[in-house]
Amino acid sequence: MSVQLPKPIALYMDSLNSNDSDILNVCITEDAHVHDIGENSHIIVTSLTSGEFPGSPQLFYYFFTVKDDLITNIEIVPGEENAKLYQ
Repeated sequence: MSVQLPKPIALYMDSLNSNDSDILNVCITEDAHVHDIGENSHIIVTSLTSGEFPGSPQLFYYFFTVKDDLITNIEIVPGEENAKLYQ
């Protein structure tokens, strides 16, 4: 079954296949964040956080992007499926 992609996503995927980076100007905002785990500049930190909140304790994955000795992006992803391993 084929799915019709929204136009900006279709344009982005076409740019990957054609190596035409000019297409990116019409489908991505200037302040868009691209998270490419394959980059060498990603550092992943895990944290088990507990307290008086639903789902406690909760495991979080922090994905950092560092450039020129400064953090340029942080993505925080809950890892609920793994939190029970640490109880």
